[in-house]
Amino acid sequence: MYNLIIRARANSDAKKAYLWYEDKRVGLGELFIEELQDCYDQLIVRPEAYHKIKFDFRQFNMKRFPYAIVYDIDEKSIVVYTVFHTK
Repeated sequence: MYNLIIRARANSDAKKAYLWYEDKRVGLGELFIEELQDCYDQLIVRPEAYHKIKFDFRQFNMKRFPYAIVYDIDEKSIVVYTVFHTK
């Protein structure tokens, strides 16, 4: 099992997205955070299932929201660098 390390930038990106969605409709930001957590849970189980985009960086696309998670894998950890809007 891998450890999940979420960098400060990724946390900041997720917080901005949460606030934006919550401003659009109360509760929508919560749905974003729930899906993001589900994605993190999937990464921990199968981090190599998602495609490489450059060097050793990989990208996991969220299903309901137009966001992607960029991460890499080392021996025992998954490091999330950013959560970004894809449109």
